[in-house]
Amino acid sequence: MTNNQLDSGNSPIMTTASPPPYIVSPKTYYAKSRHPNYSSLDQTIQSQPQSRTATPSRSSSPVPPVEELVYDCFLHSIGKLQDPNRIKMTQAFTDYVSKTHITENLDFLVNLLKYQHWLEQIHEASQLYYHKLVNSLSDLNISHQISQEIIASEDKSPMVFAKARKQVMQLLMENCTEFGSYVRKQLREELRTPQDSPNLSPISPPFSPTFSPTELRNNPVVPSNIPRSKPRNITTVSNGTKSALNSNQTSAEVSSNSSSVSSTTSFLGQLKIGKEATATTSSSSSLKFWSRKK
Repeated sequence: MTNNQLDSGNSPIMTTASPPPYIVSPKTYYAKSRHPNYSSLDQTIQSQPQSRTATPSRSSSPVPPVEELVYDCFLHSIGKLQDPNRIKMTQAFTDYVSKTHITENLDFLVNLLKYQHWLEQIHEASQLYYHKLVNSLSDLNISHQISQEIIASEDKSPMVFAKARKQVMQLLMENCTEFGSYVRKQLREELRTPQDSPNLSPISPPFSPTFSPTELRNNPVVPSNIPRSKPRNITTVSNGTKSALNSNQTSAEVSSNSSSVSSTTSFLGQLKIGKEATATTSSSSSLKFWSRKK
């Protein structure tokens, strides 16, 4: 700060050594200049490394790696696999290995895990699995030198099979590249089959009649359980009208019906005669009235 700046009366302005790496407004810039402690925040942000999400230890694919499948086969063989999904995947993997004719590779790896397990338990079964491993070397597609080293070695620890295990695992992984598509195909087949799913009922077949429409027209089927109406007797009443009577009506009911019909007819006849008489009387009286007027 010089003497000219003090004499001028203007307030001194403090500036930072380097401008910020981003665009800021003048108000913010001068505020940071008056408070230099804010600049340390920029340095902290710039020096802090960017956070990265940790990579998952297991692939997001529904099919686990071959090494995990082999270990699940070992657990399933000694009865220590309890997860039903893993048991189902293990069974599918065993079926796939048998179909691709590489069962000897899987058996060698599982027997090696069993040998290590029983050796740690100091169990006599470890000797049995050691002889199984040595005898199966001739069936494996590994180098002859590695087989001879294992047979000639006096070391009976699981590490003596390390080179053989590496080659066998590599061969198994190369032959199981299509295992994922095999599992997906099995899942699609299970979804198409309704009886495998407990929540789905099997689809019933469409209705197919035992007779054709032509047979139905020629031979109509009349159900025997439909009650038929009793036949009705048609009787003629005295006035010429017909009356439909059921067969269970008595003669008294017939006579009462006929009398009611005859009485109704006579009543209508009297009404008609009375109208005609009234009309005749009115016409005769009108003639007498006109004759008197004349």
